[in-house]
Amino acid sequence: MLIVAFLVYILGLLKPYLPLEEIPRYWTQSSHHYLEVANIQPGWAWLGKLKYADFLIYVPIAILAGSTIVCYVGVIFKFIKSKETVLVVIAILEVLVLLAAASGLLKVGH
Repeated sequence: MLIVAFLVYILGLLKPYLPLEEIPRYWTQSSHHYLEVANIQPGWAWLGKLKYADFLIYVPIAILAGSTIVCYVGVIFKFIKSKETVLVVIAILEVLVLLAAASGLLKVGH
């Protein structure tokens, strides 16, 4: 899926939010400056820009990142079944931290 999204971007099958030729201009800038100049909101605002090829590639990345949470939830039940109480607590805390981070509750910086 990641390769397909990348090909859609590179082959120009969908219009990018920023033209490919402009991207090198931002390489030396801070991410904060890039977001301001490109008029991009941080966080989950990219979901509103999925009609652009350069934002479409975020979908498989988000799915990949979210798979960690799914795996932790899966092992929680395995730990419960084997009565590994400490591991159950650690896995639950890990899921809570990952969900809080993904939600944007744990903002750092701007």
